[in-house]
Amino acid sequence: MAENLTSGAAGAGDKHKPQPVTIIVHNEDTGGKPIQLDGDATDTVQTFIDKLYNALRSAHKPEDRLRCGSSGVNVFSFAALTIADFQRQHCAAHEWVFAGATGGARCFRRQ
Repeated sequence: MAENLTSGAAGAGDKHKPQPVTIIVHNEDTGGKPIQLDGDATDTVQTFIDKLYNALRSAHKPEDRLRCGSSGVNVFSFAALTIADFQRQHCAAHEWVFAGATGGARCFRRQ
């Protein structure tokens, strides 16, 4: 019974607890398994961008593209917004598409 009281008391103060947000990024360059980025609604878009590049083990290049959902909104343009504001004002999709500076093209050596 004490556990229920503790749980109820903790729940009462959770009104301002950050909401978790998960963004799934599809990498056009590799076509491999999507990258899952986890954070809170109060995190900035830049925080999610940093997590993406950490997962890619790469640095941001000026020619890189990061688009939100089917709208194609340029995510980089809104790096200073919180993810909640970005989703509310620009693109509500929880899926992004990344393409590196090479544009996703792959080079194969002819034999």
